[in-house]
Amino acid sequence: MIFWRRKYPLPKFPRTVVSQFQEFCEELPDERVEEFLPEVAECIEHFRELSTQFPILNMQLVERIGEVCVELLKIYPQCSPRHKKMIVGAIRYFASVEDSLSETTYASGLDDDVRVLNHVIEDLKRDDLLIT
Repeated sequence: MIFWRRKYPLPKFPRTVVSQFQEFCEELPDERVEEFLPEVAECIEHFRELSTQFPILNMQLVERIGEVCVELLKIYPQCSPRHKKMIVGAIRYFASVEDSLSETTYASGLDDDVRVLNHVIEDLKRDDLLIT
């Protein structure tokens, strides 16, 4: 196939998604990536606590995102520098409380997180991790 079109591009709305994701992208030494495992767990726990006040939060989706983040961290050492940056960026984007769509205000609040992760997953050619 000569021309390849992404199924999972980064979202154009809200406009800040791309710039925030790119700001979070950074290649880290392999041993530092283990620091993200407790952060992912803390983030999921934070969402679990929020879900008692905000029933709009889709905890099933939060759990799936957490699983995918852990899987991405497992493959991190085998990835290219470009992909390492993308993995770090996607996980930081999910963990950020200041991402483009508020998870507690909008029913679609996790959609931007999913689209960023799926963008990275597609680039890694790991369709088994896609969040649908």
